Amino acid sequence: MSDAERKDDADGCLGWVGVAIVLALVVAALISVAALVDPFSWMPPVGEIWADCDDDYATERDECALENRFPGFWIHALVNLVYAAVALGLVLAFLASVFDLRVKRAARFASAVAAAEHRSAMDQAIGCGVALAAVALLPIVVAIA
Repeated sequence: MSDAERKDDADGCLGWVGVAIVLALVVAALISVAALVDPFSWMPPVGEIWADCDDDYATERDECALENRFPGFWIHALVNLVYAAVALGLVLAFLASVFDLRVKRAARFASAVAAAEHRSAMDQAIGCGVALAAVALLPIVVAIA
């Protein structure tokens, strides 16, 4: 094996290590965001998640694994991230519908078509607002139930 081939192998290995580090950073960021958002108060604080842990080597179970330290951790993190993504999408849709409504409001008396477009924009803004309110009330409903 030549020196050039050995260098290519090392570069390839370093590339995979870099990919693994980037994936680990993305997962850590998602875990932290899920713990920060936590609309249902299911997850521990971020500091507790990343706190130092001592594994008991006398047992087969890994006490430092997040699922073992915090039962239901991964499903709660997933639900929190989905909730945050849906809420963010609805906020963006609501803002876009309000912007569209403001544009159509100025021309609503110009013609019947403009009035219909304004009414459609108003209905869309109201629908987005109701959906956003329902998502905002979801954590309260879950807490009561």
